[in-house]
Amino acid sequence: MELGNLLLWGRKLMIPGHGKSGCFPSSSLATTLTMREAPDAGGLGQRGRSLRLLELLLVPTDVRGIILLCGFVAAALFGLFAILTPPGDPIGWAYIGLAVVGYFFIQTRIVPAGLWLLVALGGAAVAMAGNASGWLETAIGVVLAAVSVAPLPPEYRTSPVANPRSSARVEVPPDRTSSAVEDPKPATSAHGALAPARAEITVSCLGRLRIQAAGREVSRFQREPRLEFLVSYLIARQLAGGHAAADRAAIADEIAPGIDPSSQKDRLRKQIHELAATDPVFKEIVHANRARVWIDLKRIDLDAIRLLSLAEKLRARSGMIDSRQAESIQAMLASTTGEFLSGFSDLEQDVTEARGSAGELVRELRSEIAGAFADLALALADYCNALDQPARAIPYLAGARRDRADRQDLARALVVAYLRTGQTAAADQVRHEADLKES
Repeated sequence: MELGNLLLWGRKLMIPGHGKSGCFPSSSLATTLTMREAPDAGGLGQRGRSLRLLELLLVPTDVRGIILLCGFVAAALFGLFAILTPPGDPIGWAYIGLAVVGYFFIQTRIVPAGLWLLVALGGAAVAMAGNASGWLETAIGVVLAAVSVAPLPPEYRTSPVANPRSSARVEVPPDRTSSAVEDPKPATSAHGALAPARAEITVSCLGRLRIQAAGREVSRFQREPRLEFLVSYLIARQLAGGHAAADRAAIADEIAPGIDPSSQKDRLRKQIHELAATDPVFKEIVHANRARVWIDLKRIDLDAIRLLSLAEKLRARSGMIDSRQAESIQAMLASTTGEFLSGFSDLEQDVTEARGSAGELVRELRSEIAGAFADLALALADYCNALDQPARAIPYLAGARRDRADRQDLARALVVAYLRTGQTAAADQVRHEADLKES
């Protein structure tokens, strides 16, 4: 059998229900990212090539799997030696079969443990027949059986998939402290808006995407456009809300449009592992199971969520805002002046040649976020006009109008602010651009 056919046959065994499915986690397994980077690790490209080589050879990369792999290789060599040594012992075929079966079920617990217990029993039978070397075989079998039943690494464990719910968003109690991986649904406020999280991981997506964890900048993932695109798109899908936002097949199709679905899923799986290898923060916020891949918005402080949440609270109230709310709104507007995921269009063109729908989704979110910004700016303008401080709101009204030039309420408020501060030329220009009639 040629090497290529052998590897292909081995890959076909890597399906749910076969032990080898955990050798390198497939896209069908429930996965929590746990890859860690050694302090003396080489470049990302070198590590990526090494991981791809190990995956091609179906070699496990965890300590438990490597120990068992060495044991099965030794069993295969022992069997080969027994067959080739005259007069040839047929028991060698049993050891070779044991090695092959154990190899493809190496990331299960029952199969390897059972195989090594058989080896231990065989060694005990040999020892009791008068050959003392059998006790060595028994000891080795018992030790490797104990290794086999050791807990699997987290990346090779499966967990049940949560049942879909009809509601797109759910409310999360403020005192929730569990860090368990749950359904990919953003936290919500009582009025349906996304509730801002309190976390040490802060993500700024108004402007160029920035991630900070415990006061340090997380930027290595941006050296690979594919990874930055994946993180940006996951954030956008999660902000859109609902279970469908994190559908694994849809995300795989988006990051690699126009290719075979199985290849899409394989590429997504590799990118998830490569992303986790760039920085340990991603194992905290990026999660996957057999149906979904998502950013855990409850674990991060996202500026877009804070903006949308404040705007939703504003819409739910009636009357003019008070001084405390005005200060909160002004602080929010001053810190969120950038375009949502600035530069995403170029990133999408570079990664997928804009063949997917990611750009359209981001544009829709930009419009929604710009609308929230505009509502906050109008509320602040009304408050400032009541205090006879129209100049205070002008920068925010002008900024909101740049992104939502279609809203005439912004144009009217800006004209009023200009006129009340004596800037008649600027007021006339806005009135002309918005096609407002003088009153």
